Amino acid sequence: MLFAVGILFFFFYLCRKAKKPLYTFDVDSSSLSSVSLVIAYWSLIFLMIICFLGDAAPIIGGLFSENPMTTSPEFYNKWCFPFTLAFVAALAGCNTSAYIELKKYFGLILAVLGFGVVLAWLGQPTPNPLANFGLPLILVAGFTIAYNFARVLRRSAKRSSTRLWGKTIVHFAIILILIGVFVSSTMETESGFILAKPNSTIEALGMEIELNDFTISTSTGSVYSAQHRFMLPEYSALKMDVSIKDAGDVHQGAMWIKYYSNHGAVSEPLIISTLTGDIYVYMQSTKSSTDSLLYALMGQKVQPENVIVSVKRIPLIGLVWTGILLLGLGMAVLLVGEFVNTGESNRRVYRERRE
Repeated sequence: MLFAVGILFFFFYLCRKAKKPLYTFDVDSSSLSSVSLVIAYWSLIFLMIICFLGDAAPIIGGLFSENPMTTSPEFYNKWCFPFTLAFVAALAGCNTSAYIELKKYFGLILAVLGFGVVLAWLGQPTPNPLANFGLPLILVAGFTIAYNFARVLRRSAKRSSTRLWGKTIVHFAIILILIGVFVSSTMETESGFILAKPNSTIEALGMEIELNDFTISTSTGSVYSAQHRFMLPEYSALKMDVSIKDAGDVHQGAMWIKYYSNHGAVSEPLIISTLTGDIYVYMQSTKSSTDSLLYALMGQKVQPENVIVSVKRIPLIGLVWTGILLLGLGMAVLLVGEFVNTGESNRRVYRERRE
């Protein structure tokens, strides 16, 4: 929300500096570029409104209700999906406007969406119909970005501008982020609850996980417990070292459960990042592990007999982080190019005045 507010103020600043109205409706309905820019603009506006409402509604509702309120992921999936596809279509339009007519472009989009309907009906390549419907359009948009970049670069290789590079990097980053979100959110798999014992081996989602014994510890700081009416360690903790064998690779790490005297139990997962995706391994409390944590608060170390382990695999999440890095890089290239061009323009005006 703070980022959105900052962008809003920056937008008003640019409008004031350029001495132009906030928005004009001078749209050339025969121009693919003009129509695409309008669609992209309003798609982003509606996406921002939806995200703002989703974040603000629980805050506003919490002022009038004692029960905490949350916005479900289904709200964002339902309302953001159509505007996201509209923005992707506009992105493709901006990169094809130089060599394709408006009517042919709309025919292409309809054909791609028709192919998406077929994939949604077949249930491929993901289990989610919405993701299957949108992925062809995203891939086509990515192809148009790459093709337009290569076309423009080939024609003006000696004078390629930072604006061209920055715009292409930003557009391609958006495509990577969307592919990562669509695939990772729909192809996520989870093992469910596995009751396990220390010093044992379990299998989950094609992985072999070796569990070691627990390490019991307490915090060095103390807090006053209103429930017990005396000072206790801030928290007690159970740490379990694990070894994960996945397709020939071996990953080492540790899972934690901490019991805070004034807040209760909190599980800290082990997160393994790989080229194919992220692996989450985390513990959940059983009566035995909870008793062990409570005994530790009283200064006694009792090994738990068992614990519940859950494993989650999220594929291609690296595309999201790669896209975010590229997005920052592209914005930096655009800003640097803008500053350089502004400086050259100012110097040119200064020289003309001197002459």
